[in-house]
Amino acid sequence: MSFLGDIRERRRETAKQVKAAKAKAKEEARHAARLNRKAHKAEVKAAKRDQKHQHKLELKEAAGRVRSEEKLGKKELKLENRALKRAEKIRKASAKDEKKALAAKQRHQTKMAEKILQQQRNQGFNKDKAKSWIGGARLLVPVLVPLAYRAITAIQRREHSSAAQKFGVSANDAARYQGHGAPL
Repeated sequence: MSFLGDIRERRRETAKQVKAAKAKAKEEARHAARLNRKAHKAEVKAAKRDQKHQHKLELKEAAGRVRSEEKLGKKELKLENRALKRAEKIRKASAKDEKKALAAKQRHQTKMAEKILQQQRNQGFNKDKAKSWIGGARLLVPVLVPLAYRAITAIQRREHSSAAQKFGVSANDAARYQGHGAPL
């Protein structure tokens, strides 16, 4: 072949190669676009799925909130009822305690009035007081009589000794003489 034929041949081959490369690039671009579209569709689907899932979660959460609020309302109602019952019990118990306290106060006042009456009856000298004085005397007489005797004799001795000193004699000398004229 000739030189020009070679060039033409090479041009045809490069044109074919360019055409094939273009076709291949076009095919790859189509394929990439297809993949991009698929990826985009998958993303859109995933976004829609996530959005639906998120919406369901929000609905569930809202329903849960409503249920919890209803539960709280029921609990509060129960607590209020319990509090009312407890308050009623406390009121009844306090009324009962007041009644008991009033009865105890009346019993105390009755006992105090009886004591006062008994004290008024016991004022002055009566049979019981006499018995107690006699009982006390029985215990004290054996102890007090010897003491009283000693005290009296000591006083008498002192009087004799002072009288004897007035006359200028000792008490023993004055004791020898008795009667009305003894001091003389």
